[in-house]
Amino acid sequence: MFIINGIYERENAMRPEKKEQYNLKASLGLTRTVIISSVITAAVLLILLAAVSFSASFSRVKSGITDTSVQKLTVYSRQIDAWLEKQAVFCADQANAVGDLAEISGGHMNNDAFIDGVMELNDALLDCYTAYEDVSLYMAVTDTSTLPDGFDATTRSWYQNAVAADDVIFTAPYVDTATGAMVITVAAPIRENGSIVGVFGCDITLDYIVDLVSGMSITENSVPVLIDGDGNFMIGGNGTFNAGSDDSGNAVTTAVSEAGGDYAEVLSALSDDVYFEMNSDYDGVKKYFAFNRLETSGWTVGCVIPKNDINSTLTGLAVMEVIMLVLFIAAGSAIVIAVTRSQLKPLKKISAAADRIANGELSASFDYNAGDEIGTLCANFARCTDITRKYIADISEKLDRLAKGDFTVTVDEDYIGDFAPIKASLTNIITSMRNTLNNIDAASKQVSMGAGNVAQTAADLAAGVSDQTESVSRLNDDIAAIMDKVRESSDIADNARVLAGNAKERIEDSNREMDKLLKAMAEISAMSAETAKIVKTIDDIAFQTNILALNASVEAARAGAAGKGFTVVADEVRNLAGKSAEAANRTSKLISQTTEAISAGAALADSTAGYLAEAVDNTVSVDENICRISEFTREQSRYMDEISENIRTITDVIGSASGSTQSEAALSEELSGQAEMLDKLISEFRL
Repeated sequence: MFIINGIYERENAMRPEKKEQYNLKASLGLTRTVIISSVITAAVLLILLAAVSFSASFSRVKSGITDTSVQKLTVYSRQIDAWLEKQAVFCADQANAVGDLAEISGGHMNNDAFIDGVMELNDALLDCYTAYEDVSLYMAVTDTSTLPDGFDATTRSWYQNAVAADDVIFTAPYVDTATGAMVITVAAPIRENGSIVGVFGCDITLDYIVDLVSGMSITENSVPVLIDGDGNFMIGGNGTFNAGSDDSGNAVTTAVSEAGGDYAEVLSALSDDVYFEMNSDYDGVKKYFAFNRLETSGWTVGCVIPKNDINSTLTGLAVMEVIMLVLFIAAGSAIVIAVTRSQLKPLKKISAAADRIANGELSASFDYNAGDEIGTLCANFARCTDITRKYIADISEKLDRLAKGDFTVTVDEDYIGDFAPIKASLTNIITSMRNTLNNIDAASKQVSMGAGNVAQTAADLAAGVSDQTESVSRLNDDIAAIMDKVRESSDIADNARVLAGNAKERIEDSNREMDKLLKAMAEISAMSAETAKIVKTIDDIAFQTNILALNASVEAARAGAAGKGFTVVADEVRNLAGKSAEAANRTSKLISQTTEAISAGAALADSTAGYLAEAVDNTVSVDENICRISEFTREQSRYMDEISENIRTITDVIGSASGSTQSEAALSEELSGQAEMLDKLISEFRL
């Protein structure tokens, strides 16, 4: 009991104030932890709920914006397509009327009056005209005399395309020859008696179409785009790609493939439905592309919409969701804090009682008897302190008896749960101490008996040490003689290693010279082969010379008397060619024999080189073995030195042991007295 109380007193004296601060902080920390955990849980749930709600709202709003944009573009497309269809129908009707008029009047004399009346029917027209296969041309506004000399309307693309299509066509923007304005032409074939005889055309200024399309607006900052059937911009890039003309009066258009961005990919992806996706504009910025293809003309109309126009509504929705989320989190946090504080208030009382228990006051009580979890906690704390007081009292009683020398004590109290190891440890301590004292008692008796034996053994040891000293002296002399022989063997091995190294160097030099000889033989063989080729060439020259001489003789015979002198020369040349061929043949045989001799010499040299290489390998092996023998001899010498040193050490040890045996006898008598004293001390304990 004194030990336990002493421990508590020391701990309480060390830091009473710190314990009080710690308990207060622990209570506050638990409240704060519960509140924070609850607030975080509620916030996470609200955030997840808000995320799901925002995702659904985002998808719904974005889908609505997309549908609205598609609907607007569909309306604009239909309006533009209807206008273009109106122009196509108008042009086709006038072409049919011109054909009917020619059939009725029997000619084209009324065309001027007719096309003048046509201009009054359509305020979108810049000019209208009829062109025929006979190159005749009638124009309502333009004076045909102002056209360039040799102007042939049948060569114009609008004429040829209308005839080829046999239907109404729309041209790409071009510079009108008469007015110099950028126009498009709506052209339709003229039929007389069922056959195409010409084309009726209507010119509409590009500015008129630009004004028509520029009024198209899907969002506040959307940019209209109009692309012709050839993939060239008519309107686009906020005016950057609008079709126009240069200083020379030539049409200037920009192809979608040259503009940059994803325009070409968008055109390729167009189908019957409206295209609405995010793509890169010509400036590299991601924007929404809303495009549709016009049925009447094959043109593509659409708008490029900045992301902010679409995302502004979505951003407002996100801000509203965040504000609502913050408000919900704030309200939820306030509710959680209030509820948590009211539920955790009894923990302060529990903390105070626990602090008293930590200071050693196990009599502290927990005055909270509610039926909730905290009440259950207080009841469990009280039961824990009761059990702890009971165990401490039992342990104190057992330690008091042990302190008085009574080791017959036993632990009979039932220790439950994690306290069971304490009972086992206390029982083990008592049993261990009892066994230890019994062993000490038995050992003291053994020591007393052994002290006499030690004295006799010391005398015998002294006699044996003297004999060992003489034996070690003789062994030392033998080891010295062996060491002399080992040193002599080491010197002989070193000399053998030097001689073997010199022999290896000489053989290696011979091997290198043999390699040079082999290379020289190979070069001679190669040059003999080249010489054989030259001799073959000389033989071929002699053969060709002989053929030439024969031909010369034939020609000289044909020449008759005039060729007799040339016949003599040809004979001499043929004789000379025969001698050259014979000499070349002998030379070839000599070279062949030389080559065979060289080959035989090379084979012998190769064989000799192999023998030398084998001799080098054997010499290296011999050198390595001699080196190992030398190393082993030096190692044996070192071991013999160590043996000699150890023998000297043994001699010194034996000498000192001789003196130690005399003192051991005296110590054995003193040991016997100490054993008797130990027996008296053990007898004071109850075992």
